[in-house]
Amino acid sequence: MKTRTFLWTGLIIFIVAIVGLLVRNRLIQERKIAQNVPLLPTVSTTMVQKKSLQETLSLVGTLEAVQDVVVVSETSGRVVAVRAEVGDKLVGGSEIVRVDDELKLASFRTAEVNFEKAKKDLTRYENLYASKAATDAEVEAARLNFKAAEAQFLTARRQYQDARIKSPIPGILTSRSVDLGDMVQPGTAVANVVDISSFKAIVNLAEKDINKVKVGDRVNVTSDLLPGQDFSGKVLNLSVKGDEAHSYRVEISIPNPKGSPLKAQMFCRITFPVLVKRESVVIPREALTGSRKDPQVFVLRGDRVTLLAITVGAEVETDVEVLKGLNPGETIVVSGQQNIGDGARVTAVPLR
Repeated sequence: MKTRTFLWTGLIIFIVAIVGLLVRNRLIQERKIAQNVPLLPTVSTTMVQKKSLQETLSLVGTLEAVQDVVVVSETSGRVVAVRAEVGDKLVGGSEIVRVDDELKLASFRTAEVNFEKAKKDLTRYENLYASKAATDAEVEAARLNFKAAEAQFLTARRQYQDARIKSPIPGILTSRSVDLGDMVQPGTAVANVVDISSFKAIVNLAEKDINKVKVGDRVNVTSDLLPGQDFSGKVLNLSVKGDEAHSYRVEISIPNPKGSPLKAQMFCRITFPVLVKRESVVIPREALTGSRKDPQVFVLRGDRVTLLAITVGAEVETDVEVLKGLNPGETIVVSGQQNIGDGARVTAVPLR
């Protein structure tokens, strides 16, 4: 009985050893096979599509007021009245401050009296001359006196009017640099008035885009400070001469709508619609290899890729228009191109 038990135990141990040896040999064999088989490079792929495409050209500019005026004094004296505060809406001719005009008023009234007297004297001498009761010299003297009195009158009137410093344009008083009691001289900056009814934006257009834009084109205007709001503008002027960087100055006219949401010196984005909307074959820009002049893409066929030359057109955001070389439904590589070559086998993972 003990001998039989011993034999069975030995047999079981022998079988286990044989099985273990076989498993070990199988693992070693699989490891050798795995080492001899190269791993395929993994690439991301997407399908070529046909979709509606509209090329736009977007540039950043700054809104500038069409009329931004620094009001200066044309007289001297002390400010005796302040008529407008910062933020006030003014019409053309609104008085901002008044300078002491007592002496100017006196000079104006004296000049006005002398002017009226000289005018009457000239009329009287001309009538006397017509009846041969006055000489040529007397008439000429009266005429010269009238001209001198007229000049003095106009000068005095202007000096008196200059004491009332006014806004030459309608707009908003954005600053006032003098207060009650301050002294001003000719040339002293008194205030700044900005007309916010319309703006202009200046942008620089690259040489390659200059023929895509013309005077009169409508543009779309947006600002990050006014999300969700679009404004309309128009190309007002297009430079015919580029600068040293081969860019061209473009001036855009932008009316400020009701409520005046646009402000001077606000950054804005000008979008030019430079291509009519059309159905086009498009691919992601990241699928391109090679240069922009000689673009190529990897096309997946089975588990291999083929490098094809294509002809591209417009670039719109992240998409590129394909004019020749690809058809809708074909699968192309969009990432991992640096690890593969023409004819390579790959592991393709569809881009999500």
